[in-house]
Amino acid sequence: MGRRSQWGGRVVGVPTLAGLLLGIGPIMGIIAGPLAGWLSDRDGRRWRVMRWGLLLGIVGFALLSLDGAVGVIAAGVMVVAFADGILTPTTMAQTGDLSRRERQGLLMGLYAAGGDFGSAAGPFLAYALAYLLELKWVYVLCLALYCLALLATWGVGRERASSPREIPSL
Repeated sequence: MGRRSQWGGRVVGVPTLAGLLLGIGPIMGIIAGPLAGWLSDRDGRRWRVMRWGLLLGIVGFALLSLDGAVGVIAAGVMVVAFADGILTPTTMAQTGDLSRRERQGLLMGLYAAGGDFGSAAGPFLAYALAYLLELKWVYVLCLALYCLALLATWGVGRERASSPREIPSL
């Protein structure tokens, strides 16, 4: 008999639960992506929207690193997926904004290729790290990387601010 877990007073098979959690990612992206794009276009403050995405990612990875109950893990997965839904369109738009017109196609293509490479290589790297460390420490590492990225957005955002409309603030 397969492994089972209690969730919301019901017994759910672990493979079923894993499938549900994996399916949540695209749904969260469908919700978060257009909203993030609209917000970053409306104010012209992509750095601000990216910061919110990074902060949500930090919260999500903190939840995942708790080694908590199934509900905490589900919440962590949903928050991280929502954060990814925010970060994907805003970082792509920022890449286009910061590129010279004659190099936009190349840089956007490299951005897409980098995302695909990360999507393909990320799970292998995570599994390799999980073999060496407890899974919660892999999530802590992700949390730390998001913290570094958040710090970088403040540095780059201030450096590149050229008008009051672009001054980064959270």
